[in-house]
This record gives sequence, C-alpha cells and structure tokens, in this order.
Amino acid sequence: TDLPVDWAIINGGDGSAKWEYGTNGYPGGSATITNLGSGQNNDFLITPQLYPTTENYTFSFDIKRNGSGATYYVAVSTTGKNESDFIQLPGTAGSSTNSFSTKDIDLSSYIGQPIYVAIVSNSRRGSVVDNVRGISVYTESEGPSNYKHLVLNPENGRTITLGNESIRGYGDLTVQGQGTAIFNNASSTSVSVDGDLLISQSATLQYPNGVAASLSIKGNTEITSSNGIIVSTAGTAVANALTFYGNVINNGKINLFNNSRYANLTFAGTENQTYSGSGTNNFYKVIVNKGSSQEPLVDITANNFSVNTALDNPVSIQNGSIRFSGTSLTTTISNTSMNIPATGSLIVNGSTITLASAANNNANLFLAGKLEVASGTLNIGTQTLTYRNDIEYPGAGQPEIVVSGGALNVNGQIRRNISLPTGSLVYKQSGGTVTIFGKNRQLTRALLEITNPGSAFEMDGGEIVLVNGATALTTVRTFGDLYLNAESHNVEGGKITLGNSTTTLA
Repeated sequence: TDLPVDWAIINGGDGSAKWEYGTNGYPGGSATITNLGSGQNNDFLITPQLYPTTENYTFSFDIKRNGSGATYYVAVSTTGKNESDFIQLPGTAGSSTNSFSTKDIDLSSYIGQPIYVAIVSNSRRGSVVDNVRGISVYTESEGPSNYKHLVLNPENGRTITLGNESIRGYGDLTVQGQGTAIFNNASSTSVSVDGDLLISQSATLQYPNGVAASLSIKGNTEITSSNGIIVSTAGTAVANALTFYGNVINNGKINLFNNSRYANLTFAGTENQTYSGSGTNNFYKVIVNKGSSQEPLVDITANNFSVNTALDNPVSIQNGSIRFSGTSLTTTISNTSMNIPATGSLIVNGSTITLASAANNNANLFLAGKLEVASGTLNIGTQTLTYRNDIEYPGAGQPEIVVSGGALNVNGQIRRNISLPTGSLVYKQSGGTVTIFGKNRQLTRALLEITNPGSAFEMDGGEIVLVNGATALTTVRTFGDLYLNAESHNVEGGKITLGNSTTTLA
C-alpha cells in the first residue's frame, strides 16, 4: 500500500529514510518515516493543492515520534512542489512525542490562494503523521470567482462587466482608470471583499439594476474618484445593497438613489466606524445594524449626507449607534415617524438634524433606546409648522435622553403613550437647551413628563424651556405642563423656564 496518489514526497538529506505508508498510526494507515537515517533527514510530506478560506484556514494533523529526538516543521509553497518553493512557517518547529498530539497551523495569511503544505522531518529520527484535516483541496471552480486581490482598470469609454457568479475577495478590491466597472445584470450576484475597497482616478463602480447586486466591504473604503459608486438610471428598480464594516473616506461620490433606482446602505459589524470625506453622499436608505447593543458606533463626520425622506424610517437604527458630527451638516433624516429601539442610539454632535418633519400630527420619534445631543441642533418636527411632533417613549425598552450641549427642539411634547400609564424615561441634562413648544398638544399628557418605576431626572446645567402651556381654552388637562415624579432624581444646577418670547398668551 502506498501514500495517496495526490500527495508527494521529497527524500532529502539522508536518503536511507523517507516518508512512506505505515501501519503504526490510527487504523487505516499513516505516513511514516520508518528507517533510522545515518545522518540528518530533510524529508518533505507534501499535501495536494489546498485552498484556505475565511471560514476554513486551519490545517491540522496528528503527529508522534518514531524514535527519540524526532523533530519537524511545517512549510508552505504558493508556486510548486520543489524543495526551493517552500518557506518554513514561523512557530511551527517542534519535537514529536511518544503519543499522538494535534498540531493546528494557522494559514490565514494565505486565504484565497492555492497552496501546498509540507510536513518536514528534519532529524535523524522519524515521525508518524495521521488524521490530516481542515482545509479543502483546491478545485478549478474556485479560481475565477475567488481572488486574493482584484484590480479593475477600465479605460476611458470602456466597461468591465463582472461575471454572472458571485465573487469572494480575500484581499483588496481596486477600481481605477477612467471607465466603468459594472455588476452583472444577467443574474443576481454578490461581491464580498475581506480587505479594502479603493476607487480612484475617474473610475465608476455601477449597479446596473434589473437583478439585485450586493457589495460587502469588510475592510476600509476610500473613494477619490469623482464618479465613485453609483446606481444606474436605467433598468428595473431592484433592492441592490452596499454594506460597510470598516471606515469610509469618500472624497468623490456615492450615489445610491438615482431616478427611483436604488441600493440600501448598511453599516454592520461590531467595531466602531467613521464615515468621513468631502464627497457627495446621496443615499436611499441607511441601516445601522451593528452588534446587539448601543455600544458599536458609526460616526458621520462628513458634511454632506442625504436620504430618501419619502420612505418610512430612511435612517433605520436596528442595533448600535449613529452619531452626526459634521459641523457644517444640515439635513433631514426622516419626514415620517422614526424608531430608536432599546439597542439603538441617535447622537447629534455638531450637526443640524431634523426628523419627523412631515406637515401632520402623526410624525413622531418613538424612543425605546437613547437620544443624545452633545452639540449642534436636533429638531423634532419642522419648527415653522404648528403640528405636534412628539418624543414618545413606550412602557418597555430603556428610553433615555442625554443633553450635554447644543439644542433639542421638540414641536410637541416629551411624553408617554396617551393610551397607557406605563413608561419610564431617564432624563439627564448637563448643558444645552431643550425647548418643548407644546404645539397642538395632547391634552392628557404634560409637555414634559417623567414618572413611574425606573425613571430618573438628573440636571446640573443647561435649560429646559416649556413654551406653550395650557390656555384658558383648554378644557381637558389631566397633567400640568411639567410633570416630574421620577423614581430617582438629582438636581444640582440648570434652569427650567416657563414660556419665552414666542409663547401664546392665555
């Protein structure tokens, strides 16, 4: 019986000892150096060509000695099966022991590359190797759709169309030149990149529509091209997708909403992200789905950011936090109601953000998570209109409002659901101004109310302004304008003001 035909050996060093089939391993046979060499061995036991992937990059085997003093190491070749092709992997040298022990070799540095792995016996005594496992044998079908690094370089006026199979990139994706790289529109495909995305010169990466295409970038993204990533104006509108896991620097263009054609943008992963740059950012829908808590953060420091406000929840916070820090950014992120779940957070840190801006009484912020204003301005409702656009917190979740600077302007009220007595808000203010206008108010709720078990009111700076209280014409009023009955409270400063220069006289 011989070693499997797709394995190879190199009988180096002392030629009297070599790898061959043996029976002193597990049942079924093993690879063994049986003879005792008269000198130093340098014998290679070489695998078939293997293909490490992100999901499967650990090469494992069991080894024991076939004589005292047996030593070995592991080597890798990306080219061929000659001895000179192999490079010893650091940290893999070892000595075999009397009984089998398992060795796990991390080959993540070779993800996306066909490789050969050699177990090298380099002592006078030999070893026994068995139970080799872990990484799949490379097949040709893995070649065209899987890459280490992929560079697309269309010339001016030319187009490179990706194939009709999904692509996995284990390194970086670079789009350069003056032409257009376009997703295939014959079948739905995905491009998943473990490394970085770079779009430079005047190159364009385009979604063609007709069938959905998705692009996922696990590393960082940098766009310097004035064309960047766009959705075509042609073709049937479909739900294309773009997902960022890392930081984004856009000094060019990302246009994901074009003549009713679109791609949804998702910020994903558990690591904090920064979205920066001086480029154009025109989005259809932005989804924040990071981890399972409020902790992971995407920080928008760009001063250009727009979404399709005709949608419900065009900025959809599912998990994690989104912070708007662009000091020159003024934008509306929702016309209709917006939801912040218990595992989500919206933070304004220098920008001017408006939500629930529709000209009706039904556009509100439903707060089960955290709302924070550190600087800048957050408007709940359009300030020039007279509709009640409220912050409503539910009986469940962990609703919290934190204001340390800037301005929070609420057209309507900060209140519980009008049909339920439950709801516990944690309110903390150390600076800034919170203005509650009470326009077209819900008569059975106060302008600001904090009550029930689990609620808290903390204030040591800043100002709360209640603009329009109950008038003489108000006939139903369960609570006053200010209802503070928090379970816990700590007030060391700040100011609560009833009325201002715009207050309607009773």
